[in-house]
Amino acid sequence: TLEYAGGLFVREHKGLRLVSHGGAWAGYRAELLRFPDQRLAVICLANLADLSPSTLALQVAELYLAEHLTESAPEAEAETVASEPAGVDSAKFAGSYRSANGGSIVSVVPGESCLMLEIMGYSFPVQAVNETTLKTAGAPIEIVVTALEGGAVGVSLAGQAATPYQPLAQADAAPLTTGDYYSAELGIAYHISRDGDEAFVQRGYAAKEPLKPVSGDLYASGFLIFQFTRNDAGEVAGFDLFADRVVDLHFERRAS
Repeated sequence: TLEYAGGLFVREHKGLRLVSHGGAWAGYRAELLRFPDQRLAVICLANLADLSPSTLALQVAELYLAEHLTESAPEAEAETVASEPAGVDSAKFAGSYRSANGGSIVSVVPGESCLMLEIMGYSFPVQAVNETTLKTAGAPIEIVVTALEGGAVGVSLAGQAATPYQPLAQADAAPLTTGDYYSAELGIAYHISRDGDEAFVQRGYAAKEPLKPVSGDLYASGFLIFQFTRNDAGEVAGFDLFADRVVDLHFERRAS
């Protein structure tokens, strides 16, 4: 059964039917949840980039629907995250992967008690189903990661067809040049700054957000991907911006 159709996620949450969808852009976040059988809807709107309206909306809903919830508590779910089939080495999935159009990156990284899947600016615990498959545990939607030939993986969201991702070579982060970068196509400047060893990006008047190294000149901030480019002298000249189906938006570094 598909969990996503007509622009809505349709699934169960702790024994109750749930219809939902969320969205994000820049520093804005939104989530709409509906429990049709209980005639309850929760809308969460936010303008803070590191806030999760999906989590908050579910917490509000659970306060109203506590007597109707039938599935196990979150503590019991957390215990199952670390359990895996005997003999399965899920650590082999660790690494970063990029979609064919370059617009999306997924990473499988070690967490405190299990592996974590980082995708589109979110992080979810995953556990091994078998030697070739990982699956999210306790996430708002089911995400399945399947090993493919050549070290690639297929990523399926909510029962949809898997999207192939190619492995990214491990490389030390290349140093960035701070300052303003301008896109003539968008008519906006992004500001790159540093605070110690950490890099940040500020888009227009939005709050600055962490700019995390992925591989070499490839960086990411939430679901945005920054491929920095260099001139013949090896200096940073600009970057190409990717965001899912949006690709190759070019930004030139402005002279300071």
